[in-house]
This record gives sequence, structure tokens and C-alpha cells, in this order.
Amino acid sequence: MSSFASSRDQNPVVGDVKYYGVVEDIIELDYFGHFKVVLFHCNWFQVEQDEFGLTCANFKRLCYTIDPFVMANQVNQVFYVQDSKEKHLHYVMETIPGDFFDMSEESNGDVGVSYWNESASDGVRPGATVADDYDVSWLREDLPATTADVLEYMLEMQAAPEIDDLDDEIEDNTLRDFMKESEDEA
Repeated sequence: MSSFASSRDQNPVVGDVKYYGVVEDIIELDYFGHFKVVLFHCNWFQVEQDEFGLTCANFKRLCYTIDPFVMANQVNQVFYVQDSKEKHLHYVMETIPGDFFDMSEESNGDVGVSYWNESASDGVRPGATVADDYDVSWLREDLPATTADVLEYMLEMQAAPEIDDLDDEIEDNTLRDFMKESEDEA
């Protein structure tokens, strides 16, 4: 995310600023069916570097509470590892997205390099939700539609005979007999 020091800064420097937090809520804004925008409502943590240069999030100190929202296409997933000595500190581990399928070159030698490894031209990582000005169809148009009569299915389920498992009701007296024998021996 790009950030400026302040609005009065005479020499603003645009740079990537990383914020770390947890998603508290996911909000989808639907603009009358024209397009949708997904927002994450987050709690942001104060971040510091340890003596080894590792990024550490302090879960006891929240920051940026007046600006809790971020667009879904602006985030990357990370996970946190708790410090063994200071329980409120968590080390940030960034995940590296990989291919969706681990296919050997023998099976797809004529395909070439996987397009998931290529950088996206618009700067968005593959799989991210992007709100564009065009409609995206979420319907499978290459398959015929399948309809199901839910009422008929529910009636069939209610009319299905219950299977009574008698094995569950039969008691196993072996353990009880074993305990009685050991008590008699003592």
C-alpha cells in the first residue's frame, strides 16, 4: 500500500508500507449489480523489527483504528508464530503463492511455463478478487443446467426407513467378566 508521511509533506515519497493484522469481518458492496467490491475489516497491529531483522507484530497494541478497511485485492495472506518468551509478540511469516497443481514436465511437456508463475500485468496476484467495470459471469455455460426438486428430495428422505444398528445395543460383557475374575483371584 502506498503512503505519505502527511498532507503537508513538501517532499512526499511514495513507497510500499506493510500493515499486519487480522480480518474481523468481510464486507461485499454491491453497486446495483454493476460491480462489486470486497472489503476486509481488520484490526491492525503495531509492527517492529527484532534484533535479527524479523518482522514482529505486537498483538497487545492496535493501531490505525480509524482506518480499519482494506480492499481484498490489496492484501496477502500471512500467518503468525507466537514468541516463546513474550506471548504478546508474534513473528510474521509471509506465504509464497505456488502453482495450484504440481504437474511434472512429462505429463504436460508441450504446455510450457505455468502462467501462475508469471507476474500479472496489472500488479494483482492471481486469484485475487478485483472489482472491475465489467460483468463477470459466475455461471458455467459450458454444461447443461441441472435442476433439483428439493421438496421431492425432502419427502424421499423422510420416507426412507431408519436403519437400526443392533450391534450398538448389544453389551460386551467380556470386560465385566474379566474384572470379576481378577477380583476373585485377589
